[in-house]
Amino acid sequence: MVRMTRLPARFARWFSRWLWALKDSLPPYGAVEGQLETKELGPDEKYLVCVSSTWVVVDRQTYDTLVVGENLRVRYTRGRRAVNIDRLLPRRGPG
Repeated sequence: MVRMTRLPARFARWFSRWLWALKDSLPPYGAVEGQLETKELGPDEKYLVCVSSTWVVVDRQTYDTLVVGENLRVRYTRGRRAVNIDRLLPRRGPG
């Protein structure tokens, strides 16, 4: 059973996390474009990718799908969580 004296502290912690998650999800977003340099499993089982020396958190399926060396454009939140990832194809002209 939770003591009544701990409830205000727990509520304050929950509220601050909720507020951060809300703030993190709102624009402006950061953007990076370049080659996927590396993929790593970070602390707390977070899936991380490094694009042009910028580390971004992605979900497991995205982590498994991306290949090191691909050219990408990544938009991410203030907390460095990926919003969208676009693969960039090399331009081929006539000839």
